[in-house]
Parts: sequence; C-alpha cells; structure tokens
Amino acid sequence: MSNLQTNPHHLLAFLSIREYEQLGACGGLLIVNANGRPMEFHCTSPVLPSRTQAILFGQTLSEFVYCEQIAESLIKQLKASPLAVLTNSPELSKLNIDGGNLIFVSSRENTEPQLVHPAAIEPQSNQWELDGRELRAWQADGMTPEELSGILRAFHQRVPIDEPFERIAQALDEACQASYPVAS
Repeated sequence: MSNLQTNPHHLLAFLSIREYEQLGACGGLLIVNANGRPMEFHCTSPVLPSRTQAILFGQTLSEFVYCEQIAESLIKQLKASPLAVLTNSPELSKLNIDGGNLIFVSSRENTEPQLVHPAAIEPQSNQWELDGRELRAWQADGMTPEELSGILRAFHQRVPIDEPFERIAQALDEACQASYPVAS
C-alpha cells in the first residue's frame, strides 16, 4: 500500500494557470486529501505583463509570469505540505520546489483508464501514463518513481487525476467573473 492509501492525511497539490484575454493569467492551487476533499485553496489576481516587461523578458516572459509571479507566490501561501505538486501548465517546467515533487499532467489522449510505469524499459524513469494522460516528474526529491507511481495510482482510484484541475478552472472562472466582469 502506498503512503496515500495508508495515511489519508497525506496531501496532493494541483496547480493550474488560466489565461484571460483582457485580464492576463490567473493561477490556482488546490490541496486535496486522498479522497479528493479540498483542504486548502489559493488563487492569484490576474497578472498582465506590461509592454516593458514583455520587451525586457523576451522569450522568457512566460516563465517569469507563470513561475515567478504566479506559481511561486501560490506555493509560498501553503500551510500544508503536499507530497507532490501536479500541474497541467507546461510553462511551469522551470519551477523549482524546495524538497518537493513537481509532476506534469498532459492533456487526455484517450479515455481508457490505465497506469503504466515504464520501469521495465527504463529503471529510473519518471514518466507514467494514467487514464490517457502522460505524467512526467519534472522534479522528484526524496521519492522514487515507484513511490510516486503508487501515490498517483491510489489517488486515481478515488478521484480522476484531471478532476481537481477542472475544479480549479471553475473556481478561477468564478473568481475572475465576480471580481473582474470583463473576464466573462
């Protein structure tokens, strides 16, 4: 049994960023327990880079906005210590989490539920497939690929791996529409 199965107090974090045409990017971070129950939620105000920032940061503007201005500020607000941070935002590949695990969840390609860990092919692989989504550990500190795989498998048995991202998207849409009516 994985840590997530034996200890329901172990938590997973889901980090997602959405773009709003007139507002910029907003980020949300949802911490859930092993049953998918929300334990903590944080979101940012919209971040819209200035023309000067766009010129100065050039090709690294997305990394600056997504990693430094949004994701890092959300992670600093955390009260809980999740076992891993899962994201569906590829722009966060450069994010560094002190002593943490950062896992990228790709978009769904098929609907057959499966979790395949390619350890037989590549023993130190940090890549899995789960329910038609590629999961890749961009940063894995203190956990083996097998441990990470077990945690994700146990969670997915209770809650589809993409479901917390859907909750974040809805919460961000609701917050932006309520606070910034031009977002709708």
